[in-house]
Amino acid sequence: MEVEQWEKQQAAYRTADGFTDKSVKGMWFTFEGRLNRMRYFLRVLPVYLLMGAVYAITHHVVWLAVLYLPILWSLLSLVSRRAHDLGREPWPFWIAVCLPVLNIAVGLYLLFKHGTYGANRYGLDPTEYPYDI
Repeated sequence: MEVEQWEKQQAAYRTADGFTDKSVKGMWFTFEGRLNRMRYFLRVLPVYLLMGAVYAITHHVVWLAVLYLPILWSLLSLVSRRAHDLGREPWPFWIAVCLPVLNIAVGLYLLFKHGTYGANRYGLDPTEYPYDI
């Protein structure tokens, strides 16, 4: 499938996703569309690293905790789009990602569970996008 054809079909879902919208908002902060396993991993890894760095720094400089909020927003966005790829509602995953111990199991589930094949109500199958990552 050609890029133009894919983008035309995706436009029918009226969602801004990280493929047709390559902006920072489209890639990191939108809650619409789908995200396959590889893209999820490549985007969630730096988010978790930033969360760890901010957490370590805030022990010494408390006002930097404000940085944690946009990072958390980005994490919830990525989790939402990954849940959409699985054909599920995102809110149970949001709760699970914020709970200790359960977040590890849910994170592994989101990372290794294959998304639904073909289009679902959240958009086209991201593995069919003509260009990778």
